[in-house]
Amino acid sequence: MKQIDLEVKCYGKKLPMPIDSLYGNTEKSRPEFNKYDSPNAFWQLTDEQQAFLLDWCHRLVKRQRIYRGRTSYGLKHIFGHSGFYVYNGAFKGAMLLAGFRADGMEYTNWWFNVRESSVQAIIKQDFNIASR
Repeated sequence: MKQIDLEVKCYGKKLPMPIDSLYGNTEKSRPEFNKYDSPNAFWQLTDEQQAFLLDWCHRLVKRQRIYRGRTSYGLKHIFGHSGFYVYNGAFKGAMLLAGFRADGMEYTNWWFNVRESSVQAIIKQDFNIASR
């Protein structure tokens, strides 16, 4: 996959340091931001991991409006149960590449225009939860 700058693609410039950053909110924190929270962290994954994560994101259904019921951090943990561990930034990058819109980019955890029913379907399928 051709590597592009996902921060510039989605935001038009480099993203600001998140105002709720746990590792600091200064430019000296930029290396940690790039490793953990920038959507460009997606490019640190292997080709196989990138493909698997993107396939998983494509299982989610888009909706018109941003859904604030789940953040990127919560969704990445759901992915982790059926995939592998990823940093929040890598997950955010995959969601952008899958065509989702994001909101709250000034924060560490973002919201996307994802349909909750598709998240629930993945949870039932991947966690093998019987229907009630």
